Amino acid sequence: MSENVLSEREKRLNQEDEALEAEIVMSEELIQDFNKRAHPVEMPPSADHRTFNVNDILGELDRDERGNIIVLQDSQGNNCDKTGHYTNIRGYLQDPKTGDILENYSQQVLFNAADIDEKGEVPAPFCVEKFNFNPHDLMGDLDFQYD
Repeated sequence: MSENVLSEREKRLNQEDEALEAEIVMSEELIQDFNKRAHPVEMPPSADHRTFNVNDILGELDRDERGNIIVLQDSQGNNCDKTGHYTNIRGYLQDPKTGDILENYSQQVLFNAADIDEKGEVPAPFCVEKFNFNPHDLMGDLDFQYD
């Protein structure tokens, strides 16, 4: 009888071990899938998709009490952010050689220098609708509070 109880216990432990191994494999696959995802910024941006957000091109800068960006300058008088990357007068990351506006995550060109106006602003419609997003990409759970 003790052998029978022991074999049942071993069976149960083996099943639990197999289940844990399956969970580990699934977790590793999820992590690999997560690492494969592309950066969500569309290159070049499309006004039709409404995915452009000004935060994708802003340097690492502070804002004043009114919410305006405080652009810093280096010792030579060039606009820069806190990390030393070049920016334009609006605080958008800029390639120092070409003047192109760069995306702050990958440093890829998002807007060519020829598309930027004399005030350092990105072209329309992006300058008007700076905080666009696609509402169909939002997911989540909403809780309602009943009064």
